[in-house]
Amino acid sequence: MRRKKNILTKKVYSRVTPETYRRLSEVKRMYGFKSVYEIIQSLIHCFLRVADKEHDTQLEELPSEIQEMFAELSEGEKHVEFEKPKRRVSHKTIDNQ
Repeated sequence: MRRKKNILTKKVYSRVTPETYRRLSEVKRMYGFKSVYEIIQSLIHCFLRVADKEHDTQLEELPSEIQEMFAELSEGEKHVEFEKPKRRVSHKTIDNQ
């Protein structure tokens, strides 16, 4: 019997348009981020500091501009429409393998 690993992280997937990715790559270069992933991690951290203040362990308060930014974005719309591909149904039968 296989042992289950203790999962310490969860994956969060996101899709962006090629233009958005290009812009993120440019920001990465301009501000010295190691990767687009690092930018996304920073944004998640900032967002949670605003949205879940009672669990924020940092003493330094976030600037009001960042707090206002997330308040405005909460009423935003989806920027990428994506339709998940459907799995093909197998047409194999026991007699026809």
